[in-house]
Amino acid sequence: MNKKLLLLAGILVLGATTFAADAPAMTAERAAKISTITDSSAIEGLVATRQTGDAGFSGSYAGEVKVIMNQGPGRSDKNKDVKGYTGTSPDNYANSANKIEWTVGKGKVSMGKLGFIYDVDRDYNFDKNWNKTNEGWDTEFGLDYQGGTFDMMGKEWTFVPSVAFGYDKTEMYTSNASNPSARDNTTKKLFKFNPKISTTYYGFAMDISPIIAYDRISETTAFQLDISNYRKLGTEGLWSMYGDIYFDFAGTEKNDSYANDVFNGKIDKDNKFAFSIEQYLGYEREITGNVYFTTEFGLEAYSLLQGANNSADMYVKPEMQYRANLGDANITPYVAYKTWTATDGMKDSVSKNELSVGVRFGTKF
Repeated sequence: MNKKLLLLAGILVLGATTFAADAPAMTAERAAKISTITDSSAIEGLVATRQTGDAGFSGSYAGEVKVIMNQGPGRSDKNKDVKGYTGTSPDNYANSANKIEWTVGKGKVSMGKLGFIYDVDRDYNFDKNWNKTNEGWDTEFGLDYQGGTFDMMGKEWTFVPSVAFGYDKTEMYTSNASNPSARDNTTKKLFKFNPKISTTYYGFAMDISPIIAYDRISETTAFQLDISNYRKLGTEGLWSMYGDIYFDFAGTEKNDSYANDVFNGKIDKDNKFAFSIEQYLGYEREITGNVYFTTEFGLEAYSLLQGANNSADMYVKPEMQYRANLGDANITPYVAYKTWTATDGMKDSVSKNELSVGVRFGTKF
């Protein structure tokens, strides 16, 4: 592991150990209001009200438009083993996409104990010269139920089972991109059941999700244990730690292979198990009226026990935001710069940099 990976790992550990002792106590009631962490942009809106089963109608909506611009090969030219290297020039970002990400809508609508969950994303991917390479939809719709609380191992737990259907479609562009029949399409139709339970443990709000999934297209069944965590750190609450640990298990064997990529970790033909982790340390401070500076330190590592499929990224992402409220709606334009060290089944690591400009918006009702 190179020195930059060790340095960033040390920052994550130092942040946890330095501030954990002063972290505010968290009750089971507060844990019930902690939203599940599903992505790395957890600085804005980390704590959202989770419906507790009270009668009535309520809901939330969040959206985002983001343009991601790759800033070149970064600080490393150790690219002879990098996928896409031509041998004639530094090209360790040849396959790195410029990207436009559009979160059409994400949130929940609740009526009493029953909730309708939705998440609709639209992605446009480009090569380094802004030629479109593919575009696609990433959607999920589901229902959850506030099943109440129960005691186990001296802790109070909340039980929120859910079912969901996800539909993903990616359209790959070729040299004849203007002809739709010349494009390759990848589709995934995924059914999921998640009997999630939540509690607090040593000040961490935790969601434990044993998920069963079935991909209708590949006719593959797979299993995942997802442990989400969140905690404010320090007396001022400027720091927070959050993330997920994933244990993926193969279910369906086809052609003498359990290979699948239903979840985060890729199951290859020789392994029935994948271990992955996404862990983040976040900092935010208001500089002046409605203007915030945030920084996220991230570790994202997938399929750690598999040599062919493993990947690991460690990054730092400072961001400037302006948070505006228009009645019940909030609008947050921002600019962020991300620099990270990545390995992806390669013999050596590479450094990459990207600039993001976007706006987040949402409301509750």
